[in-house]
Amino acid sequence: MNRKLLWIASVCFVCLTHLPAAWALDQDPSPAPPATEPPATEPPAVAAQEASPPKNEEPKIEQTQQRLEAIEKLLEQLSSELKSRKETTAAQAAPEKQPAPEKSSDVVAAPRPRGERLTQPKLPASVKLEPSWLEDIKWRSIGPANMSGRISDIAVHEKDSSLWWIATASGGLLKSTNHGGSFEHQFDREKVVSIGSIATDPNNKEILWVGTGEINPRNSVSYGNGVYKTVDGGKTFQHLGLDRSYQIARILVDPRNSDTVYVGAAGRLYGSNPERGVYKTTDGGKTWQQILFVDDQTGVIDMVMSPTDPNTIVVAMWDRLRDGFDSWPGSVPKPDGVDGYDPIRKWGKGGGIYRTTDGGANWTKISKGLPPGMTGRIGLDWQLHSPNALFAIIDCEDIGKGPSTFSAFLGLVGENVASKAIVTQVMTDSPAAKAGVLVGDQFSTPIVERPRSLVAKSPRPALQLDSPLGATDYAALMGVRASISPQTYPTTESTRSV
Repeated sequence: MNRKLLWIASVCFVCLTHLPAAWALDQDPSPAPPATEPPATEPPAVAAQEASPPKNEEPKIEQTQQRLEAIEKLLEQLSSELKSRKETTAAQAAPEKQPAPEKSSDVVAAPRPRGERLTQPKLPASVKLEPSWLEDIKWRSIGPANMSGRISDIAVHEKDSSLWWIATASGGLLKSTNHGGSFEHQFDREKVVSIGSIATDPNNKEILWVGTGEINPRNSVSYGNGVYKTVDGGKTFQHLGLDRSYQIARILVDPRNSDTVYVGAAGRLYGSNPERGVYKTTDGGKTWQQILFVDDQTGVIDMVMSPTDPNTIVVAMWDRLRDGFDSWPGSVPKPDGVDGYDPIRKWGKGGGIYRTTDGGANWTKISKGLPPGMTGRIGLDWQLHSPNALFAIIDCEDIGKGPSTFSAFLGLVGENVASKAIVTQVMTDSPAAKAGVLVGDQFSTPIVERPRSLVAKSPRPALQLDSPLGATDYAALMGVRASISPQTYPTTESTRSV
């Protein structure tokens, strides 16, 4: 239909462009012959009569005008029809209008897969998720799309699960209000962009606390300049001090009083400074009090609050030092538990776990059940549904070494004959001699659950030994001193043959 209308319009256009020429031909169909003699002067009446158009030409002029009027009406009709069809087509092709976000700058929208419909069907009000549906679901990255380095912290508001805050080690702060469907950059106008910890206010989702300075003491790390706070959902941020804390590991907000906040500062990574430990404010960040300080080289690495008693707080302290180099570069042999990129000191006497039950007025260092030596980085977590269950993952100087070894000596020598151990020598006053083991005794090698000592049922020469020997005994039987751990080992069971 559109092609037909365009064809009619083009025909009308051609007609209009040829009408003036046709009219000129009607007025003067043939050129006048050249004059050979000057015309004689005619009377005025005759000249006037010839100047007026002939009577037989008047109908042709009227017909032309009528034809022009008809074409103009047809063009107007065609134009109106085309306009109407264009509006109808545009309305059908236009997508459903979506509400505009609050801030359009720096919005990174999640890409829509190719071929996906513009409007998704509405889901029912309640959908039951079967556990089997989740078996094949794999984790995937949902943003941000640009490379931003390490993600240092994530905070989701407990009363609005669609509100996410993402803190980066060197890329500022990101906010999502649609479960990660899109992200909006925050914290872009402050003096620093390295963030160590963030915390939402349980009583107000527009309030967010930001602790600057990445907490991972790697060989390249950026420091911060204290604590910031927003009360308008990230539109503006206010700097609230602790400028020389450098790296902030954790922030806790008292759910009973939003003005009471605890900040765990790690301090300088490349040196010592006194601005580290646990700080507390009771006036929303206007003033701060240092409530836990170990020394100028030990700072906070993690901190958790009891889910049932906000006055009970457990803090992990880390005594470590970073220098300008990797701790064990190149092919230098490394001791157990040490990585080549570790800080120059990652275990220290000041480290450990501390607890307060009165909001920081008094602290106790916890030692029962923990590694006895120097500790390193510690991670803490409180089980919400079991308030007495606190978990700690601890790096310490004894990492990877296992239980301590011990030496044992049985006091006999033997040899392997036909897959059996035969005693060839028994040392005087040795444990084997006191147990009644004699030269020529024969041993098989069953496996038992734990090491046991050799016990003699009778001192008679024809001794029947049915008590299994431990790993220590078996090693002594082969004429060596053993340094082993008390675990499950192959042992021997004596069946004397004389």
